[in-house]
Formats: sequence, structure tokens, C-alpha cells
Amino acid sequence: MRFSPGFAVLALQLPSVLRELVTTALLALSSASTNAHPGARPGESFTFSFSINSIEAGRARMVVGKPVLRLGRSLVGVRAQAETLPWLTLIASFNDEYTLSIDEKTLLPVELERIERGTRQRRIKTAVDGEGRQAQVSVTPPPPKGGRRDLQFVSAVRDPIAALFALRSIPSTGWAPMKFLVLDGIALWQVSLSSSHNEKLRLEHDQPGSPGHAAVRFDGMAQRLDDKGQPTKKPERHLSVWLSTDRDRALLRAETETDIGMASVELTGYQPPNRRRDGTLIELPGIQIDR
Repeated sequence: MRFSPGFAVLALQLPSVLRELVTTALLALSSASTNAHPGARPGESFTFSFSINSIEAGRARMVVGKPVLRLGRSLVGVRAQAETLPWLTLIASFNDEYTLSIDEKTLLPVELERIERGTRQRRIKTAVDGEGRQAQVSVTPPPPKGGRRDLQFVSAVRDPIAALFALRSIPSTGWAPMKFLVLDGIALWQVSLSSSHNEKLRLEHDQPGSPGHAAVRFDGMAQRLDDKGQPTKKPERHLSVWLSTDRDRALLRAETETDIGMASVELTGYQPPNRRRDGTLIELPGIQIDR
């Protein structure tokens, strides 16, 4: 198989682009809910496909485990994985694993670990305090600036998946403009979501003649911050996301701008939990909604 120079450049940068896309998709997914959506739903699972400029290049999956009692808190475990497709592994590849424990009451992250294999090899372990205002991040092997970082935040911070669960618990009446902090590995982001409207969406894997999916679309920006919480000179990333309008609020599609073109993610499979859990959270630390 022969690749054009442009495609070769795309493939060499693919691992970092897909990691960014995974994060963007999860951030975007966290922007909707129903009045009784509990956020973390033990037993549900997702599968996705990834594309760069309409070239299918990778896939990801995520599953939510049952809550367990530890140190007086009920914790929910989550496992996720993202990987390039087999045909692309000779050019650029990765197979990332992600494990997370979150507090079921506040939906704040407690411990998380990300293992990156492929073009880049490293392990990132993060521990967050009970209020989400401090985090200890350890990287192996260590980056040039050191293998451990102690971070403090002006408001509660979440990783992308914990942000997903927190914001899914916000009722539809809370879909006003909102801001929140997300720590993705060693990168800190300020995410702003500001608009939404309903539309019909067709997916790449839909059967011919499918009427499409009832979806709500959200648009927003992600701004990279430094360790002190100040905006960096890196350009903001525009993101768009489509979520199903039913009770599951499944991520149907997400798009984000990258240095090499438009990256997108689409849902290929969703398994709801065997038993639904009712109830809403009155307060979610770190989520600022403009009423």
C-alpha cells in the first residue's frame, strides 16, 4: 500500500491526535443529562470509532463497574481503552489503558492511572484530594521537568471521564453556559460550553434508510492552561458534540479541530445498565453554570 506524503504526516501524528480526540469526546459527552440522570451508571458500556479527515483510524471502549465501599466512601470504578486499527500499526500505533475510581457522592476523581503504549511509552498516576482542589501527578518515565508534580486548582478539577459523569447529572434545565476544569494526564484545560439545539443525525455505521438519531448538539471551546491556571498561548480548540435526546444521553458524535485537520468520533455500540439508578445531585463541585 502506498501513502501520500500528507497521509504519512497524519499517521505519524496520529497517536497524540487520537488521545486529544478521546479527551475532547469525553469532555463533550459530559454536557447533557435528564432530570433523573445519576451520572455514574454501573453496568453501562460504550464503543467508538475514530477518524481523521474522514479516514477511519482507531477505536475506543469504556465500561462502568459496580460501586465498592472503601475508606468510608462509595467508589465507582471505570475502565477505558483506545487503540489504532491493525492496518495502521506499521506506521503509528498506540494502545492506551485508563482506570479510574470516583467518589459516587460528589463524582470527583480519587485515583486514576493511564498507561500509554506504542509510539509513546509512559504511565501517569494521579491522586486527587477529597475536595478536588489538589492533585499529585507522577509520570514514568519522567518528563524533562521531573516525574512528580503537585498541583493546586482554583476550583474542583476532574479528569475527562469524571467530568463526563458529573455533567451528565445536570438536568436539562441546567444547559446554560458553563465552565469547568479538566486535568487530562499532565495537561490542564478550561472548558466552556455555550450553545445547544436539537437536530437529526445520521452515523457512518447506520443501516441504509435509517431515519437518523434524535440528538442535541453542543458547541464550545477548550483552552489550555499552565500549572498556575493561566491561559497559555496555544490556540483554543473548538468542539462540537451530538448526544441522544433519550434518557441514556449517549454520545453519538463529536468533532474537534486539530493541527492536521478535523478529527471525529462516532458511537458504534452502547449497552445501558441492567438496572437504572434514580436521583440527582444538588451540588457538583467545580461546575460553574451561568444562570
